[in-house]
Amino acid sequence: MLELFHLNNGFSLQRTGRLWSDTTIIGLFFVVRDIRFKKQEIKKVDKELKVTIKMLGMQLETMQGIDTVTSSAFIKEIGDIHRFANSDKLARYAGIAPIKMGSGGKETMKKTKQGNRKLYDVFYNLAVQQVQVCKGSKIPRNPVFYAYYNGLYNARST
Repeated sequence: MLELFHLNNGFSLQRTGRLWSDTTIIGLFFVVRDIRFKKQEIKKVDKELKVTIKMLGMQLETMQGIDTVTSSAFIKEIGDIHRFANSDKLARYAGIAPIKMGSGGKETMKKTKQGNRKLYDVFYNLAVQQVQVCKGSKIPRNPVFYAYYNGLYNARST
């Protein structure tokens, strides 16, 4: 029976009559060690991304809701922003611009499945973050976007 298990990280565990096998406990410690290592690696990569974004002169992180990972995803998927003549072209490239569908003189706007799906996902996740409400307080993360979303939602449902 395992009385005390000690790793280099300073972890220790005493068995207290539980029916865990020694291999389960050892496996648990390795999982915890891997999680800690990966968290350290994520911090290193995050710092490197911040330096790279700053060197490129991008200021995406100044916008509310855009962190280092989101801004690096935008930069990766869009590339040089100047290749788009206007915001409509970028929206069409991202697949967030609706397309006109119609016949017989009637036209409707429909959601498209064309465009860069990875960039679409980044925009979608950012939009969801903008209209979210903070846990436990009912305060919107971004009151302007939250009010705009509620206005659109109420207009659509009436």
